[in-house]
Amino acid sequence: MINQVLNLLLKREVADLRRRSAGGLLLVAGFLLFLLAGLLGLVALYLYLSTRIEPWQSALSVSALLVLLGGILALAGRAKVRRHHKMRQELDAYMETLLSSSGVPEKNGKEASIGMVTLAAMVGIIIGRQIRK
Repeated sequence: MINQVLNLLLKREVADLRRRSAGGLLLVAGFLLFLLAGLLGLVALYLYLSTRIEPWQSALSVSALLVLLGGILALAGRAKVRRHHKMRQELDAYMETLLSSSGVPEKNGKEASIGMVTLAAMVGIIIGRQIRK
């Protein structure tokens, strides 16, 4: 009986793993095709511009466009990381404050920390807000 249950559980986990890995492979394939399409778009832009201006100017224009877009993305990413880091530091400081507060004595002599309950509620609220975004 236990052998059958374990066998069924193992088959179910393997099937779940196959579904997940197939989804992951499709995601990677889609990303690679998207990347290839972007590269071909840049080549097409270069070829179009090279018919209008000198080829070296066309290459320089496409490179400048990529540098500009890369700089904008890098600045946006850095701002997001800094904002997340600052929020994490504030949360850590608040958690330390809650954990360092004294607890309320219970009937059996142990201390029940009100800070732990508050901390759990705060973490739940933060996780809930992050899931909705």
